[in-house]
Amino acid sequence: MLNFSKLGQLSKLDMRKNNFCGILPRSLYSCKSLKAIRLSYNNLEVQIHPEILSLKYLSFLSLGWNKRLTNVTGAMKILMDCKRLVVLSLASSFLGEELPNDVEMVDFNAFQNLRILDLSSCNLGGKIPSWLSKLKKLRVLDLNHNITTGSIPS
Repeated sequence: MLNFSKLGQLSKLDMRKNNFCGILPRSLYSCKSLKAIRLSYNNLEVQIHPEILSLKYLSFLSLGWNKRLTNVTGAMKILMDCKRLVVLSLASSFLGEELPNDVEMVDFNAFQNLRILDLSSCNLGGKIPSWLSKLKKLRVLDLNHNITTGSIPS
């Protein structure tokens, strides 16, 4: 297994469309210069850990289309504290869960730089929460292929 702790100056990691399996190595969080992580289209079991917050320069995160990513609310609560995050793509993850509601996402000085949010093909249920309308810089919101209900927030 690749030990990322030896790659302290790594700023971009693009390992999409391989056949990696297992879990995301926690040594990845020791790469303090990382600005972009793209591990989509693999066979990884991904958990978002609070250690990701040590990546102060992270602006691009794409983990979609892997084996499984669980706990959408927990993941979003952690990721909303990634202050520089501009692109967040978690497509085809969290299968069958519900979108985090407004109560769960109460702290909204978060995701203030987010421009692209991709939660497509997750089969996410529930109502579209109004916290999404507080993402002032958001330019792309992809929620296609989900099972959300209710009206679109104004």
